[in-house]
Amino acid sequence: MKNIRIGARLGLGFSVVMVLLALTTWLSLICLSSQNATTHSITKVAYPKSEAAAKITLLVTDIGRVSRNLILQSTPASLKKNKATFDANKQAIEAQMSVIESRINNDDERTMFNTLRSHQGEYFTFVDRIASLALSGDKQGATDYLFAASNAQMQGQYVTALSAVTKFEDAQIETLANDSNSAYQMARLYVASAALLALILATISGWYIARSVTAPLRDAVGVAARISEGRLDAAIRPGHRDETGQLLNALSQMQGNLVKTVRLVRDNSENVATASSEIAQGNLDLSQRTEEQAASVAQTASSMAELTDSVKRNTENAVRASALSSKASEMAARGNDAVGQVAATMGDITRESRQVANIVGVIESIAFQTNILALNAAVEAARAGAEGRGFAVVANEVRTLAQRSAAAAKEIKSLIDASGARIAEGEALVGNASGTMAQVVDTVQQVTGLVGEITSASEEQQRGIEQVNLAVMQMDAVTQQNAALVEQASAATQSLSGQADTLRASVSVFRLAHG
Repeated sequence: MKNIRIGARLGLGFSVVMVLLALTTWLSLICLSSQNATTHSITKVAYPKSEAAAKITLLVTDIGRVSRNLILQSTPASLKKNKATFDANKQAIEAQMSVIESRINNDDERTMFNTLRSHQGEYFTFVDRIASLALSGDKQGATDYLFAASNAQMQGQYVTALSAVTKFEDAQIETLANDSNSAYQMARLYVASAALLALILATISGWYIARSVTAPLRDAVGVAARISEGRLDAAIRPGHRDETGQLLNALSQMQGNLVKTVRLVRDNSENVATASSEIAQGNLDLSQRTEEQAASVAQTASSMAELTDSVKRNTENAVRASALSSKASEMAARGNDAVGQVAATMGDITRESRQVANIVGVIESIAFQTNILALNAAVEAARAGAEGRGFAVVANEVRTLAQRSAAAAKEIKSLIDASGARIAEGEALVGNASGTMAQVVDTVQQVTGLVGEITSASEEQQRGIEQVNLAVMQMDAVTQQNAALVEQASAATQSLSGQADTLRASVSVFRLAHG
């Protein structure tokens, strides 16, 4: 029964009520039909017969009166009037007899009616004889015939038969009335019993249907209340296959989905909190490394400034060396006579000059690479953005090349010093080597040209280092920006961690089964 849908259940309950109502109505109709049949028997059968018998009795009495009037009165008008009344009464009696005869419904009544009809014939013969004698003027004969003993007995028999019929019809009316009353009492009992039974069954059916609907609805309301309070750990009993069962099953599915969702949100909030904590720690480490990188970049900038000063001094020294070379050329001109003796020494100077040329080539290569690296540094600085790691390699290479340039410059200085010593020796022989001074002059001029080239290379190197220094400064600015971004990321991570804690606190109001 509980698996029947509510609509069908209500329909069944109303159907039971309607069937009981139909049965009660049918029973009432049967009782009314029986009552109607009894009433019809009384009003259309028994009562007309009883009424006809009573009228016959009155008519017979009136015929006796008219018969006496015919004997007592002698005027033609009165005789005619009484004769007309006499004939009319006889016809009326026949009409009432026809009423009784047409409604006879049993043998006893038929026998009594036949007896009455027989005595009535004798009675009509009797009164007709009296009327005939009276109308013929034989008043005494009519009187004698009226009071004859045999006729008195015949009248008594007729009256007795008529009285028996009247009593029989009255008894039938009383019997039918009693039957009607009994039928009414029985019908009232039946209808009242059927109505009471219908009321009881309808009440039981309504109570059962209401209970079968309200009890699951109370369970559903309780489940919804628990879910609204965040209590998702209570088990929901599976419902039946009606609408309330479907409602409970839907609430169970909803609770299951809420449990999955809340558990997922809780796990994700834990993961977010953990991840935000790890991100915060990573941002802290990144901030420290960024600060260290900023310090390294600042130190690199300082070193590049020092390197710039060193290169500048090298350039100045190269200029002074060029001036000294010019002076040496003048001195070589004055020592034209010692050229021959200085030839061997100048050969050594020539070989050392070649070494100087090689060293200068190295310096030129270094200067060229420095220029390329400076360009790469500018490009890397433009691309670095928040990274800037590639530029550290470029800066390191620039530092290495600068060191190589310093070593080469030092070696050049040593060679120049050696050349100065050789030239000093040549100056001692200048008086004997005048023939070879022209070659010395040429060699010194070549050295002067090389020193000029060294000076140009040093100036170019200085400009490249200045560009590298500018790139380092830009990288320092980018590093500072990265540090600011790291601080912003750290603040955002802390905010995310706070929101994750808030979400975790919000989800904690739900109670889940098995944790």
